[in-house]
Amino acid sequence: MSYSRDRGYLTMAVGRRPYLEMAVDLALSLEERTTLPVLLAADEKLGALARDVFPGVFAEIVRIERRFLDGRARKFGVAAASPLDETMFIDADCLALSNPDPLWSWTGPGPLTMAGELLGPADD
Repeated sequence: MSYSRDRGYLTMAVGRRPYLEMAVDLALSLEERTTLPVLLAADEKLGALARDVFPGVFAEIVRIERRFLDGRARKFGVAAASPLDETMFIDADCLALSNPDPLWSWTGPGPLTMAGELLGPADD
């Protein structure tokens, strides 16, 4: 697939199929709200499953290096896996309810940004 490698969104699925299914839901919600590419960083098994079962959902599926597959190191792995000049990581258990592109104005000079806000039951 052809797309600009300047900037885009990246999510992750490692270990279990439900994580991939959440990543697909996120990607589809982003597709309705932005023209920037959405990439998936995955282990070998879930990357292959994404290609077979969910073709065309992600602009690209990149593999997380084996050394990053344990515990908290996974988040470091998505940074290493991204082929984009600027990457905004979004956890797979999120959905885009509006266009996330304005968040780029908050990013710093680094190649990867993680943004988030803790919402609870009392929040709209």
